[in-house]
Amino acid sequence: MLSGARIVLLGTAGGSITWAPGVNGAVARFGISTAIVVGDRIYIVDMGAGSTRQLTLADPLARGAGAVLANLGAFFITHLHSDHTVDLANYVLCAGNQGWPRDPVPIYGPWPRQLREDEVYAAERLHIQNHAIPGTQHLVAHLAQGFIADTADRVIGAGSIPFEDLVRAHDITPPANPAQHTFRVFEDDRVRITATIVHHGTMAPALGYRFDTDEGTAVLSGDTGPCDDLVELADGADVLVHEAISHRFAIATYGEPPYTPQQQAKLDHVFAKHTSSAVVGEIAAQAGVRKVVLNHLVPGNASDADWLVGASAFEGEFVVGRDLMTIPIRGK
Repeated sequence: MLSGARIVLLGTAGGSITWAPGVNGAVARFGISTAIVVGDRIYIVDMGAGSTRQLTLADPLARGAGAVLANLGAFFITHLHSDHTVDLANYVLCAGNQGWPRDPVPIYGPWPRQLREDEVYAAERLHIQNHAIPGTQHLVAHLAQGFIADTADRVIGAGSIPFEDLVRAHDITPPANPAQHTFRVFEDDRVRITATIVHHGTMAPALGYRFDTDEGTAVLSGDTGPCDDLVELADGADVLVHEAISHRFAIATYGEPPYTPQQQAKLDHVFAKHTSSAVVGEIAAQAGVRKVVLNHLVPGNASDADWLVGASAFEGEFVVGRDLMTIPIRGK
């Protein structure tokens, strides 16, 4: 088992599909989730479908299934799409059986946002009050209420700790100055975590995270199109874990060019909120990172050839991520 600061890819699929092993060497991929292990502490970024199961299988600190959650340091959510958050409840509901820490585990994620003028038509249909889409605290509070029957039974029958007392949700405070592109989110004796706002269409805010440790630096892009602020966040990092959509798949979705204006607009929209596999190497080169690891792969059953199409633009190590892969974070 590896020691030292490291990244564990718990799930590498983008979107809501869990991919089983398939033809042409396609591998199984669970929902997007990544563990950063520093010393005896585990930090989880995003909690896609199967994340709790995958962490149990990975067991990066060799605690065993009954104590695999004992060393959780914090959770971080890049954005509030369901494929990045759906397993959060499962973590908390497994607490009593898998060694949850004595103190509440903090959860950090996006803050509420006001609907733009061109979006307010949706407020009534979505039952949104004050034209504001809630943030992370709202998500966690409503998960707790949604599972109240389960929690009540465990509290009454077994004296378990209530859902609300196991976690502490925090809406990240955005920078007051719009010109401030990176901002500190969290710090303890193991890590210093900085964030930036990335480009993910109408799902906003969406965040990328930088983990600085004494052993090296890892950056996770979250879901984003090409983004100068992410390049700034990743400057000089040891490892950049970056999302990718297969360029071939995205193009094939709309047939062969030339495209109608409507088709081109849809294609431009896809490549504005996700990053083509053809350009990830260029982004990594601009950031000056040592290694890039592709993650949040769409579609999850594409071949490695689809993902390696952009590797020639990057002189460092170019890795196609797979579930349960462990990547050391090494300083230069």
